[in-house]
Amino acid sequence: MIQRILQVKYDMPKHVSPECADLLRRILVADPNKRLTIPQIQDHPWYLKDLPPGVKEMNNDLRTPTSGLQSLEEIMAILQEAQKTPTALANGAEQDAYIDDALQDEAVYESSFDDQWAEHVVTQS
Repeated sequence: MIQRILQVKYDMPKHVSPECADLLRRILVADPNKRLTIPQIQDHPWYLKDLPPGVKEMNNDLRTPTSGLQSLEEIMAILQEAQKTPTALANGAEQDAYIDDALQDEAVYESSFDDQWAEHVVTQS
């Protein structure tokens, strides 16, 4: 079964229309570089058949990147920065203190939530 999937060996069901079968054959291709792209799928006659008004225009609008998108370089810079260990954490002892502080803050937060919940329960009774 796995080999059939990897080799893209399948039988098209008889109830599938010729237009839909054409689209599926162009999508179910082993080589990703030879597969239809999303815009090509959206332009296929079967996809466009009986498409509600405005959907094609909406799809076309989604193809055009809007302003304000981050570039690949900006995304990579953010990822690299996120992977750095903060200077304050470079020393193991300081890291332990940082974690202790974080846990203490969480305990305070949890206890304050518990207090608020208890007040809520009392006022609802």
